[in-house]
Amino acid sequence: MEDEDQDEIDRTEEKGKKGNRIRPRERYRALIDIIDEEQVLIAFGDRKARFALMILAAFNAAVIIGGSFVYRAVEDLPDAIRLSCLGFMFLYGITAIYFFLLAIDALRPRKAPVASSDLAAGDRGGAGLRFFLDIVKHRKEDYWEQIQAMDYDRLNRELSYQVHGLAHLITAKYDVLEHLYRGMRILTIGAAALLVAVAGSSSAIFLFQ
Repeated sequence: MEDEDQDEIDRTEEKGKKGNRIRPRERYRALIDIIDEEQVLIAFGDRKARFALMILAAFNAAVIIGGSFVYRAVEDLPDAIRLSCLGFMFLYGITAIYFFLLAIDALRPRKAPVASSDLAAGDRGGAGLRFFLDIVKHRKEDYWEQIQAMDYDRLNRELSYQVHGLAHLITAKYDVLEHLYRGMRILTIGAAALLVAVAGSSSAIFLFQ
C-alpha cells in the first residue's frame, strides 16, 4: 500500500509538467533491466577472454613445437641470420607472456563500486544498502531497519550508482580485450614472418650453394 500511495503522490506531483516522466517503480525496473544487460556484457567479455586464452595456449604450443624445427633449420645458416632468428624468437616469447597476462587481467575479478563514496552528504544511513562492501558495514538489525525505511528515491539513486560503476567496469574489461585481440594478430603475423624468413633463407642458401 505504501508503494501505491507513493506512486499516486508522484503522479499527482507530475501533473501539469511537460514530458512523460516515468514513476519511481518504473524507474526501478528500468535500472534493473540496465544492470541485467550490463551483467550479460560482463559475462560475454569473460567468455571472449577465456576463448583468447585457449587460442593463445594452442597457438603457442604449436609455435614451440615448430620452434624446435626452426632451431634445427637455422643451425646451418650464417651466424647473423641465426642470431636474428633466435633474437626474434626470444622477443616473441616475451610478447606472448605479456598477452597471456593481459588475458588473465581481463578475467580478473573487480570489486563492485561502493555506494557510500557517492551518496550525498548528510544522507541518512551513511553507507549504501545495495553494495556488498557497504552492507557489511551495518549491523544486521540496523541494516534491516534501514531496508524497511528505504524509499524509492534512495533505492533508485543507489541503483543508478551501480549502473554507472558497472559501466566503468565493462569499459575497462573491453579495453583490455581490444588490446588482447590486437596482440593476438601481432603474434600470428610475427610467427608467420619468422617461418617465412627461415624458409626463405634456407631455400636461398640451398639454391646458391
